[in-house]
Amino acid sequence: MAAFVGIMGESCIRVPMRVVAYCLLPNHFHLVVWPRADGELSRWMHWLLTTHVRRYLRHYGHSGHVWQGRFRASPSSRTTTY
Repeated sequence: MAAFVGIMGESCIRVPMRVVAYCLLPNHFHLVVWPRADGELSRWMHWLLTTHVRRYLRHYGHSGHVWQGRFRASPSSRTTTY
């Protein structure tokens, strides 16, 4: 799990993203993120998940799929203006 948190940090450097909260479980995770611009969520998730899968497969000597499908995103209906 610490490796995944480290990769999240790397992904925030590559594609700026505000991570508000996260919950890591043994077989999935939940994120609350706040993109700065349109399209950043997809780019950020692509880099995060691709990097994690490559490192996971290399570490455990496996091949194939790690995730069942594409990530699901739900925009919040609550907005705050500063």
